[in-house]
Amino acid sequence: MDASSALKFGRFELQARRGRLLQDGKPVALGARAFDLLLALAERRDRVVTKAELLDLVWPGLVVEENNLAVQIGTLRRLLGPEVIATVSGRGYRFNATVVGDNDAGPSLKQRLAAIMAADVAGYSRLMAANERATVAALDAAREVFREQVESRHGRVIDMAGDSVLAVFETAVGAVLTALAVQQELAALTRSTPEEQRMRFRIGVHLGDVMEKEDGTIYGDGVNIAARLQELASPGALAVSDAVRGAVQNQVVAQFVDRGEQRVKNIAHAVRVFEVSAPGSVATRPSGAFGVIDLSLPQKPSIAVLPFANMSGDPEQKFFADGVVEDLITALSRVRALFVIARNSSFAYEGKAIDIRTVGRELGVRYVLEGSVRRSASRVRITAQLIDAIGGMHPGRRNTIATSRTCSPFRMKSRATSSESSRRRCSMPRCCARDARIRKASMPGKLRCERSGTWRSSPARTMPRRCGWR
Repeated sequence: MDASSALKFGRFELQARRGRLLQDGKPVALGARAFDLLLALAERRDRVVTKAELLDLVWPGLVVEENNLAVQIGTLRRLLGPEVIATVSGRGYRFNATVVGDNDAGPSLKQRLAAIMAADVAGYSRLMAANERATVAALDAAREVFREQVESRHGRVIDMAGDSVLAVFETAVGAVLTALAVQQELAALTRSTPEEQRMRFRIGVHLGDVMEKEDGTIYGDGVNIAARLQELASPGALAVSDAVRGAVQNQVVAQFVDRGEQRVKNIAHAVRVFEVSAPGSVATRPSGAFGVIDLSLPQKPSIAVLPFANMSGDPEQKFFADGVVEDLITALSRVRALFVIARNSSFAYEGKAIDIRTVGRELGVRYVLEGSVRRSASRVRITAQLIDAIGGMHPGRRNTIATSRTCSPFRMKSRATSSESSRRRCSMPRCCARDARIRKASMPGKLRCERSGTWRSSPARTMPRRCGWR
């Protein structure tokens, strides 16, 4: 606001240049601190002003208690009316009066889709009562962690009032990765602190429409839902909405626990909540809350294809092995009945000796396919094995996918040699004569029934011609 201008609201006129307040054209007796406080709120009437910011504006360079601010706020409310200055719980104050001329100009609002992250400290009042100095120091350190992580993923911190943090991101992936990184870094910082003195944050992330002003302040249901999700999160963990879970699927390696649909305050519809934690971390969950932990496996069969090991000792074969894995992932992804983990997620385990059960928990899959590529002289052998990620057992024996001469590896004829398929017998001659399709093998003297998958030697002397073997 220009220093020479005046703000008119209701029966009052605030003259900044003369430093006075008029009511019905007559000066009103008002202390210097109360006037400065009213001017600070009126100039920033388009957003919530935090208590810390008001203390710096009204008492610059001085250390004062918050009760001094509360006294001045009370004085203004008695003079102007209780509705003029509103208290925003946990954040600060806002000037609510309609200023003459504001409606003519019209607020500049932009609606857009954004990922909102809301966080606060679990048990903040208890920590402050136990040790104020240590709690304030820990809070300042945590704020720096939030700022660094948010900015590193192209996010923006909107507010850090009290023990809360509000940030906005362009993508849900950036918000979730930031929240997980913050929780991991804060856990590392407090590892040596006694359990009862540790500062843990609850974080909520939601993806939705927001209204954004020119100064960057955001409003809307998206912000409210993120705040409610934060209240549902366990200390040290992250709670996200169903919209976020769908947006980050196959892009973030984390543990998602479905907590079902929850009714939250001041939101008309139920919100489906997922609690998220980083791989290998254990969030503090209240005893008996929401029942037993669920790995949230998909309803359909799920599989992850891990990078194949290069057993030949030739570094050039690694590119060939990676290509085989990519082709397998692409082929499996075309099967609608399967839930297949993306390449970037599965290749994060390349070169790591990790338990398959851990991989299954972190990726949220039931089965894991691993294998190897081996070169011997002029031939390449590719072997794969399917593992039940829950029990860590092999549901079947190891399969040789293909064996081919290295002169043309991309023109291989796939020849399954699974012991499971070899045990399946063709009920000759009925099935082949009626509905089985038979084709010649790529090797002389070998035939295969496509229905049963059985390989046999030349049947000229052992099988009736009507059986369908050619």
